[in-house]
Amino acid sequence: MASRRQILANRSNAQKSTGPRTAKGKARSRQNAQKHGLNTAVVAGSKEALEIERLSSLLVEGDDGNPFVVEASRRAGASEALMARARGLKQSVYQQLFPTPGLNKPGKFASLSSRKTQGFVEDERAALIDQLRVLERYERRAFSRRLQALRDLDQEKSALEVPDKKGR
Repeated sequence: MASRRQILANRSNAQKSTGPRTAKGKARSRQNAQKHGLNTAVVAGSKEALEIERLSSLLVEGDDGNPFVVEASRRAGASEALMARARGLKQSVYQQLFPTPGLNKPGKFASLSSRKTQGFVEDERAALIDQLRVLERYERRAFSRRLQALRDLDQEKSALEVPDKKGR
C-alpha cells in the first residue's frame, strides 16, 4: 500500500498533468483525430453509417426487439467498418512504399506520394512505416472490439432461445 507521502506526491503530479493549457495547445490537440480520420464520429446518413446499419441488420436476424442484440450487432458492424477503413488506408500506404507504375492512385497520404515515386528518401519511408504501425494498432483494436461484440451477440441470442419440451 502507498504511504501517505506517496499519495500526496501522486495527487500533486496529477494536478500538473492536465493536458494543454494554452489556446494554441488546446487547438492543436483538437486536431489529433484528424490525422487519419479513424477516430472521427460516423455521421448519420453517411455511406459508412448506412454500411454499419446494413451489417447490423444482417447480424440481428429477426431479434430486433431485443435492445441488447441490436446494440451488440451495431458495435460489431461499426468495428467491421473501422477495420475496412484501416485496411484501405494501409493499402494506400503500401502502394506508396512499393509503387507499381501505372497502378497507383493517390490515396489519403497523397502529400507524401506527390514527390518522386521512386527513390524515397529515408525520412519519407520512415514516416510511412510509422503510419503503418498506427494503422495496424487501429485495425487490431477494431478486430478485438468486433470479436467481443460478436461474443456478446452470441450470448444474448443464446439467452433468448427457449428450451423445447425435452429441456434442450
